[in-house]
Amino acid sequence: MLRASSVPVSGGSLNAQVVVRAVTLQYSASSPDVVRYAIAFSNDWANDLSVKTSKKVPVDAWLPAAVGPTYLANLNQLAVTGISATAVTVAMNLTPPTSGGFEVRRRDFAFRAGMDADLVIRSSVSTFDIPRATEADRFYIRMYDGSVPPNYSEFSAGVFVNLPLS
Repeated sequence: MLRASSVPVSGGSLNAQVVVRAVTLQYSASSPDVVRYAIAFSNDWANDLSVKTSKKVPVDAWLPAAVGPTYLANLNQLAVTGISATAVTVAMNLTPPTSGGFEVRRRDFAFRAGMDADLVIRSSVSTFDIPRATEADRFYIRMYDGSVPPNYSEFSAGVFVNLPLS
């Protein structure tokens, strides 16, 4: 029987029969002695409706095969070799993959075929011009190959230009 006079209920206190599942006591050596306790109650009706989760995967679970992404080399050797009011010339200093090349975008996401809203240029040669559009252009470049769907570099190389167009 649980009596809790601190719970404002009509009649002044709460009388309920509950099932106690666990009590945890924590003693601190102090003056006066302090004992903290936590009581875990059970609600058998709610237990039947609850979802039991676990961090472990059952041994007999059928899981899809893990997909190991294939990444191409990052463009660590990229160099800006020229800049003008209309274009930025870049040299990748890498040989492009067979049937692949280099993809330049204005944003650092959605590197894949068919996502052309922010695509600036695709080039199959390792030195090319990127056309400029504003005084403060940002270009993100990744290498891609000829597989379907294409594999890309894991990280983008960034080229940031802050130069007037005239």
